[in-house]
Amino acid sequence: MGVDCPACGSVRIRFSKRRNPLESLASVLGYCPVRCRDCGNRFWHGLLFNFRLPYAHCPKCLRQDLNDWAEKYHMPGKFYRMLVHFGAKRHRCSACRVNFVSFFPRKAEYVNPAKLKRMAAMQEAEEASGDSTEREQADRHHHVAL
Repeated sequence: MGVDCPACGSVRIRFSKRRNPLESLASVLGYCPVRCRDCGNRFWHGLLFNFRLPYAHCPKCLRQDLNDWAEKYHMPGKFYRMLVHFGAKRHRCSACRVNFVSFFPRKAEYVNPAKLKRMAAMQEAEEASGDSTEREQADRHHHVAL
């Protein structure tokens, strides 16, 4: 979620249920009750006054590691289609796999760490094969010159 528990410092935070109408009003104003999964401490988190405000974030877990989704894999409802028609972008949370739309841009392109490792291994393999090819060409050139 990107929020630390003030009691134990854990990042395992979840939204807590609103207990009364006053808490529901506070949620409308941008403050949400959250609870630590490790120590059970309940505290408030201000969503509106967060540094992540100008970027899209998951409505369920508040993470910002988002991908896009295509309509051939997920057919949105009428309201989402209307928002997309007016310029909203399609986002999918990589952690909780929620599809949603937002007018805010993504903070950064999320790339799966396993995919990064595969890409690095492929680049190393290409460089290694490219080095041997250059050596073979240099050897051929050397033999032709003799």
